[in-house]
Amino acid sequence: MNLRPPGYEPGELPGCSTPRREGKDSIRPMPWWTWVSLAFFAAVVLAASIAALLALRSMSRLQRTGELLQVAFEDLAEKSEELERRAARASVRAEAAEPHFEHLRASLDRFSVLTWAIGDMAKTIARLRAALLVQK
Repeated sequence: MNLRPPGYEPGELPGCSTPRREGKDSIRPMPWWTWVSLAFFAAVVLAASIAALLALRSMSRLQRTGELLQVAFEDLAEKSEELERRAARASVRAEAAEPHFEHLRASLDRFSVLTWAIGDMAKTIARLRAALLVQK
């Protein structure tokens, strides 16, 4: 048998089931500096979030630019390899053409001698004509 007096609930002492407030609220209002601190914290979090988003956006742009540069460098490398192959072929062809140039130089030398001889012959023929015309 229970010798204690019954309370609000069975087996509970009277006056123990509900908190006593005595006209005051049990939750105190937050001081103003707490609200200012929370607002400052929220502003810092917002600013950090914006900065992070801008940084991610910049990184994405840089990555795209890097990929474009990589493609451009690969294209440049292919073009330089093709240019080296063309230069090698041109060098071989220039070496093959060198004897022909020597032959052409010799022919030009002979042609200049022949041109001089033809000029000299033209002068001689002109003098002979003049001499023959004077005698007639």
